[in-house]
Amino acid sequence: MKSATTKRTPAVPTTRLIKHSGADKIRATAEKFKRNQKSANTMRTYAAQWRQFKDWCADNDQQPLPALPSAVLGYVSQLYDDGKSTTTLNVAIAAIKWHHQQGRQPDPTLDPGVQDRLKGARCTMANEGMAERHVKPTATLDHIRKLVRACEDSFTGIRNRAMILVAFGG
Repeated sequence: MKSATTKRTPAVPTTRLIKHSGADKIRATAEKFKRNQKSANTMRTYAAQWRQFKDWCADNDQQPLPALPSAVLGYVSQLYDDGKSTTTLNVAIAAIKWHHQQGRQPDPTLDPGVQDRLKGARCTMANEGMAERHVKPTATLDHIRKLVRACEDSFTGIRNRAMILVAFGG
């Protein structure tokens, strides 16, 4: 029988932290992480949306950073008036949010009044057909017949007909 005082080894091996060579290396690594937190495409999109928001703020005597909730709502109204889609609205809001977070400023998009009106704007835009549609139109039986008739009588055409009929026939 084992005694109750038997020393157990940990199931997970302990590791020691690696010491950095200096504060400059730590700062450089932190800057690299910051640069890579979003993809290059996302950063370009945010930069473009942020420029548009700043231009709107300059034209309307508003401060972009930190922006007031009323400035965000005014910009959303402008996007609506310009016939922009809900996707454009969502990207603009994300860019405003991101720039406020990076500037360590209070995020005006989190204001309850802004949240309510954004929800209303998205619903209004969807009801008016301004929402992006991600559903492809369904192929009708007439479309399928035309596709099948367009296939040649060669081996490739027969293969293509079979693929069309299997794909659309289930």
